[in-house]
Parts: sequence; structure tokens; C-alpha cells
Amino acid sequence: MRSIALLAVVLFALACSEPAPPVEDVATSSDADDPSGGEVTEDPEPEPEPEPEADVEPEPAPEPEPADDAEPEPEEAARRYFEAFATYRPADMQQMLEEATAGSPAAVYAEVQLAYVSALQQEGIPAQSSRFTVTDTGVELCSDDGAGGRVCTQFETLQVDSGKLQSFTVDGVEIAERLAAGGQVAQQGEATVELVGAYHSVQADSLVVALDVRNGTDQTLNLNPYSAEYVTVDGRQVTAADAFAPIDLRPGVSAYVALAFPAQGVGGTVYLTGYGDDFSSELEWELTLSAMGG
Repeated sequence: MRSIALLAVVLFALACSEPAPPVEDVATSSDADDPSGGEVTEDPEPEPEPEPEADVEPEPAPEPEPADDAEPEPEEAARRYFEAFATYRPADMQQMLEEATAGSPAAVYAEVQLAYVSALQQEGIPAQSSRFTVTDTGVELCSDDGAGGRVCTQFETLQVDSGKLQSFTVDGVEIAERLAAGGQVAQQGEATVELVGAYHSVQADSLVVALDVRNGTDQTLNLNPYSAEYVTVDGRQVTAADAFAPIDLRPGVSAYVALAFPAQGVGGTVYLTGYGDDFSSELEWELTLSAMGG
């Protein structure tokens, strides 16, 4: 990270002393007043004129110490990335992707967060914006906790390369191994489910899986997001504790689906099920979550 150094410039004033005025000569006495009887005496030699005082330069004022509480500014890419994140508005959060290197942990994190907030918006659930603050180690986002208090998250170790954000830590935890990149697609007939990405949240200790579902059929697609399942790397099956998704997806449209599995990490396989309009057969989409750092 770059630091903006504060330069203090001190202007020195030169004070010059004026030389003292010359001393006048002493006048001689008259003969009448001369006690020697008219004898002329030599005038006393005049007192030497004092030397003018040398110019005295004042001592320079000490330079002020730099303020200890000055906060270093994060690189512009990191600042814009987290300022966009703090809005929690999908249109503004697109800026996160522009400030991150494609395929990097910062980009995957942005894709998951953007899809998650979009899923909330689709279901009519407003997402609350956060307060953005620059700290001496990175940035901080704070929001209301719903109980009159505030919950804050520290984003530090901001890694920027070639003007793009690469990665960072969340409350001191590296994010790479907690992320699964997207791009994988599962298809059932004309209905496809694409993995946007997954993130094992540091604060909530919950695995958030973001999906993009497209109904390419000419019938309504019925989804079962609340019964989605996750099979961990050690073969344990977990049912989604929460989901934000449409139940009925109209023909020819797409929607985001966000699934939450408590206390789970990436590396397992997620299963989403659904039915066609006639409920004659069950559809199932299977997607594997491979950790970026693994």
C-alpha cells in the first residue's frame, strides 16, 4: 500500500539589527575657563565609535512532528471496491467487479455478494447499506445489528496489483480457501443452473451458495430451494437453513438463488431440485464447490 507523506514547510524570517548611531565629538574649552592660564591643551581624543552589531539570525523553529493519528489511504481500486460494496445496491455493486482482477478471490467474493443481494432484492427484501470508514490497516464496514447496536467488519491486507484488487482478509481471515469460483453449469432439459460462486462467511459461519437459474422451457419451472441439500467432503448431508429464491420461475426468464448452509465450508456438492409445470417428474441439478485455495 502506498502512503501519502505529509510535508511540513517552515519559512524562516531573517531579523536584522540596525547599527547604533555614531557618537558626537566632545567640544573644547575656552581660554578664560582654562585653569592653566591660557595655555592651550590638546583636545582629548574622541571615544572610539562602537562597532555596529552583527546581524543575528534567529534560531529556526523546529519542524512539526507528523500526526500519529493520520490514516493512510487505501489504493484507489480497493477504496472504490468497498465503497461500492457498502451501498448494498446491485447496480452500484457492479463497480466491485470493475475494480477486481478477473478470477481473483476479490472478484469471486464480489460475484457472490452481488448475487446474494440481487436474490434479496428479487424477493422484495431490502438490503441495508453499510457505513464505510478508512482505518489505519484497511477499511471497515459497519451496519445496524437489528437490536440497536452495530456490527462491523474489518477488511485488511488489501492486495492490489496493476491497479486491480486481488484479495484481502475479513476480520483477519484469508478468504481464498473459503471461496468456490463459479462457471460450472448443470442442465435438466431446457432448464439450467449455473454456479455463480460460494463463500463460507467468516462472521456468520455459514456457507452461502449463489446460483443463477434459467428456465428455457415454455412452461413454469417449480423450484424447491428450501429443501436444497449439501453433501460435505466427508459425506455428511446438510439441508439448507435458509433460501432466497422464487418458487415458480416463469418461462424464458432467469433468477438468482441464494442458499445458506450453517457451519459448512466449501469443497462439497450442492443439490437443487424442482419440477416442471405438470409435476410429472422431479428435476435435480448437481454442482461441486471446489475451494479456490485448495
